[in-house]
Amino acid sequence: MSAALDIVSDQFAIKAELSKKKLRHFVKNHWHVIEPATKFIGGWHIDAKCEHIEAAIKGELRRLVINEPPRMSKSTVSTVMAPVWSWIEKPSLRWLCGSYHQPLSTRDARKSRQILESDYFSSMQGYWGTDIKLASDQNQKQRYENTDSGYRLAISTRGAATGEGGDIIAFDDPHNVADGESEPRRKETIEYCREVLPTRLNDRETGAIIYIMQRVHFDDATNEALTEMGYEHLNLAMEYDPKCIVDFAHKCSLKVVATGSENAEDEVVDEGTSLGFKDPRTVEGELLCPERFSARAVVEIQGEITDYAWSSQFQQQPQARAGGMFKKESFLVVDVLPSPIKKAWRAWDKAGTVGGGARTAGVLMANLQNGMVAVIDCDAFQEEAPKREKRIKKNAECDGRKVWVSIEQEPGSGGKESAQATVRNLRGFKVKIDRVTGDKVTRAEPWATTVENGDVVVLRRPWTAAYIKEHTRFPRGKFKDMVDASSQAHMFLSAKLGAQI
Repeated sequence: MSAALDIVSDQFAIKAELSKKKLRHFVKNHWHVIEPATKFIGGWHIDAKCEHIEAAIKGELRRLVINEPPRMSKSTVSTVMAPVWSWIEKPSLRWLCGSYHQPLSTRDARKSRQILESDYFSSMQGYWGTDIKLASDQNQKQRYENTDSGYRLAISTRGAATGEGGDIIAFDDPHNVADGESEPRRKETIEYCREVLPTRLNDRETGAIIYIMQRVHFDDATNEALTEMGYEHLNLAMEYDPKCIVDFAHKCSLKVVATGSENAEDEVVDEGTSLGFKDPRTVEGELLCPERFSARAVVEIQGEITDYAWSSQFQQQPQARAGGMFKKESFLVVDVLPSPIKKAWRAWDKAGTVGGGARTAGVLMANLQNGMVAVIDCDAFQEEAPKREKRIKKNAECDGRKVWVSIEQEPGSGGKESAQATVRNLRGFKVKIDRVTGDKVTRAEPWATTVENGDVVVLRRPWTAAYIKEHTRFPRGKFKDMVDASSQAHMFLSAKLGAQI
């Protein structure tokens, strides 16, 4: 029995030592104190948050924005655990912890105090050699102080301006999502973050301000902090997008690098944060934490909320409320074509590899005799080259030999060889190579104008919903292949090269 107790004691001592050294271990080991019924789910995203918040506490990062989807333990890490952990080494630190709503700030203050007053934390102090206690005469719901003069004060953007200062200011979601579309509300919050919070730092040289939030609008506190105030940026999107923060490339880890070729899109290079952190994901669409939100759960969320909410709150890429370049209501979905086909064209945008972020997509489009444009068929898939070429040829055979087929040729020798291989595969059909120039957005503009004018009908088929959704999320969405193929088909039809039916 004694040996077993020694093992348990040794294990606890190891936990205590790790908890003292690293915030991520402190979060993991103290999770059960405030969330006894919820299993702790760690991951690299938790580690990244903790690493950057630690750096802010130590004075290595003085201004920090962390963007992350909801329900990913933002509050627990930043405004519940971090203040308590910081007192292990420096109990005199003074924290101002806020949110857009005072009751939320008060809730997190209560959780922090719950840890401080827990038997578990007290037991760990025995190993740390610390004696962190709350002063009995300074122990209120929103403000409490320890016996070393460190304190934690709960504030909000809607509350009265506090006269007290802090060594560290941590704000969890300064914006209410419901106020994201209200310009006066957004400006009020931004003014608070810009004009009030910086004046509350006790020491301008060492004090730190941390925002940890989900995006709510183009012009939110994140935008202000990154474009005007020089904040460090840790961006954690639900689905990996290598271009997700190019809007703030000069302030963030992702940097836009011109390729120098007019036929190629600019590259986006992840240079890492100032701490050397880089998003470990490499495949576009890879999930932030599949143990927390599985692929099925993510699909359910996408189906339940608007594209606007998904893009902003989960991908940290705010888009126009109407959906960017394409509006859902601009597409007229029909069961039968309203007019006979005049000319038709099938355009292909080919993906280079299986399992990558892109797909091969072929769109069959037609000019109708009544002047409208019809999307008749769309085939999008991921296949290795041999199977891909067979599928492209099968589509050509189904469309008929009167229908022209175009193949997008990507820049470089590999793109040329791939396009020529498809031309050989379609021997006997009318085939044209599209040597692309400019970026996808520029190429999509004429197609977007036609859609916006209400001149496009889309046949109601199993692929229709996905086709329209990709358009409404363009250019911020995960996939762009169907849009690119549509832009290509529309270009050739507009050039009057389509097949006369």
